Amino acid sequence: MQIKKIIDAGYLIVLGSSIGGILTLGIVMTSTIFHSANYIGPLLSHYQEGLIMSGGFDKFSYFLSCMFFVILFYEMYSYKILQRDKTVLLSAFVSLLTIGLFVGVYTPQILEMQKLGAQATASEAFNNLHVGSELDFKVLVVSLIILMGRRLYVLLGKNTKS
Repeated sequence: MQIKKIIDAGYLIVLGSSIGGILTLGIVMTSTIFHSANYIGPLLSHYQEGLIMSGGFDKFSYFLSCMFFVILFYEMYSYKILQRDKTVLLSAFVSLLTIGLFVGVYTPQILEMQKLGAQATASEAFNNLHVGSELDFKVLVVSLIILMGRRLYVLLGKNTKS
C-alpha cells in the first residue's frame, strides 16, 4: 500500500507542476517576451517575439503530451480500484481534451502559420487560432486545478476512513 501512496503523491506533484508551468508560461513568459522593448529596447518585432513565445510553448507541449498519458492512466486505474468521483472524472476528461487540442491542433497550426512569415501571423485566421489556443490554455489550467483539488480531497477522504 506504500507504493500507492507514493504514486498518489507523485501524481499530485506532476499535476501541480503542470499548473505551475501553464501559469508561468501564460503570465510571466508572455508578459516578459511581448514587452521585451522595456528590457532591451526595440530590437525585436512582434513577429520575432511571437517566434520566441511559440518556441517555449512548443517545448512545453512535450511535457503536456506526457501529462496526457499520466492523467489518462492514473485516472483509469483509480476508476478501476473504485476511487470514483464525478468531479474528478469530468475535470480529467476536460484536461485530456484541452491537452489534446493544445498539443495536437493549436501548437502545430500556430507553428505552421509562423513558418509562412509575418504576414500570415497578422491575418484574421491566425488571430482566431491564437485566441482559441489562449482560451484552451485557460480552460486547461482551471480543469487541472479542479482535478488536483478534487483528487486530493478524494485521497484524503479515503485515508481518514482507514
